[in-house]
Amino acid sequence: MRKLRILNIIAFLAASLLSVSCSAETACEKEVFVCYTKEPTPLAVKLCEDNKGYYLEQFIVGDEQVDLIQQPIQFLKTSYHRSMVDEHSVAFQVQGTSITVSDYHSEELGEITDELSVTLIKNDKKQYFECGGESLSLLPSLDNTSS
Repeated sequence: MRKLRILNIIAFLAASLLSVSCSAETACEKEVFVCYTKEPTPLAVKLCEDNKGYYLEQFIVGDEQVDLIQQPIQFLKTSYHRSMVDEHSVAFQVQGTSITVSDYHSEELGEITDELSVTLIKNDKKQYFECGGESLSLLPSLDNTSS
């Protein structure tokens, strides 16, 4: 009876460890840019970083979810600075769609403006999305280079 109980505990622990290791492989190690919107069309974009580089973990536009393989993506990061204004953008392509994610901060005219956005271009059709409250950006911390 005791041996059976010990075997059950061992089996439970092994299954738990396997579950944790599988979920760790698919979890975003470091979120670099996350954007969620409801208007004009629901959008979810999550750009992540791991030891292999940067990858797009989530990309949903409307009811269309793009199947993503965790492959490193190549992107170009640019920054624009002037007195009281900073903008950081990362541009890349996924399955025929050009994606630009941006982090804009301004303190001009005594007003503070912080805006995260995503611009999509596919088949010469351009869509612009302003990200909602649960969004985040670490774009300013990235180097201004291609990756």
